[in-house]
Amino acid sequence: MTEKLIRIANDWAIVRREEQLSEIAKKIEAYLIWKVEFNDHELPEVEISTDLLMRCGLKRHDLDAKIQVVAEELLKYIVHYIKPNGEWGKTTLCSSFYQSGDGYVVRMDRALKPFFLELKKNFAQFSIHPLLALGRSSYSHHLYQYLKTKIHAGSFKAWTRISIEDLKGILGCLNEYSRWESFQRRVLKPALKEISEETDLLVTYKAESGPKGKAKKNIVFEIHQQEYQGILFDLNDNPVDYRTEPLPTEILDICHKLTFRPVGKSEDLLRNALEKHSAEVLICALRNIQEDWKEADDATRGGVVHRVLNAYLRRARVEVARQADLEEKLQDKEVAEAAFMAEKAKRDRLAKEYAEENRKKVYDSLDESLKQIYSFESCPIQFLSAKALEFI
Repeated sequence: MTEKLIRIANDWAIVRREEQLSEIAKKIEAYLIWKVEFNDHELPEVEISTDLLMRCGLKRHDLDAKIQVVAEELLKYIVHYIKPNGEWGKTTLCSSFYQSGDGYVVRMDRALKPFFLELKKNFAQFSIHPLLALGRSSYSHHLYQYLKTKIHAGSFKAWTRISIEDLKGILGCLNEYSRWESFQRRVLKPALKEISEETDLLVTYKAESGPKGKAKKNIVFEIHQQEYQGILFDLNDNPVDYRTEPLPTEILDICHKLTFRPVGKSEDLLRNALEKHSAEVLICALRNIQEDWKEADDATRGGVVHRVLNAYLRRARVEVARQADLEEKLQDKEVAEAAFMAEKAKRDRLAKEYAEENRKKVYDSLDESLKQIYSFESCPIQFLSAKALEFI
């Protein structure tokens, strides 16, 4: 079944916002846009279930009180826009938000119709899943939308230049962070780090000085498409609670030893891995992380899983397939397991030696998103050793 995509006019990504929306409000905004049908003549009234709101991060015990705050936020939130025909204006993001049965009904303001309906050209299409995965940075959501409008269909790389003032308007911080260093540290770097880690974009940038060569004036983004390996959210109109089935006990036991709490986004990460791979591959990956990172501090070990799980899943797929191949050849599971563990220990030792002797080569081969997390000097030998397995 073809995935339903978000479709927005390119001009929507550059509307000026007076302030930032809360994380929940941004996810509701994305969902409202996603529910628009291309050939509609009016923006629809969108039903939002309590189940969906809980998936977005609200808790059942205080959901009604919190959603009233979010409703007021969306009904008062001002955007300044320029239509594709050049006309300007400003409006609230939503025109109505009310309770209906066990859920809520929301409608965007009709003044925003030109940005979403009957688009013939100058528009962008993209999946809603990376957008919903964002949330650590207050600014990643709208920066991601802006960057997606710069990647043309079928392209894998793009560049774009924008003034810092215009970018601050898009991100809702026009009257904040007057110093470039503060804007870069508090806004740009955290947002791009999250986008590169959590979405289908890998982004780098450089700042350009103004005519006098001192103050930073513009930012040039270099944007690369990458495979999205994050959470696939259940967005059915009548979704079931996907957390009713517990995670396998063996996985929970390893998580406990890793001080990794499988709740919220962490649980989604593991469930998504289970859907894409198998319990056997996920268990193998978690055990390898446990072994490689056993010397790390408890506070660090929990965070490691988020950063390295995808790489360890690739390694685990190879190991599980190799062990199955040995079992088939030797026709004895215990003998095959012993042979596999001996072979694995030897390969791990050789990989560590290779990583220590060829640190720069191995580091250069890491995914760009990981190199944004770890510098050459700080990259742990455990991760370089795991990558070195591809070289030996």
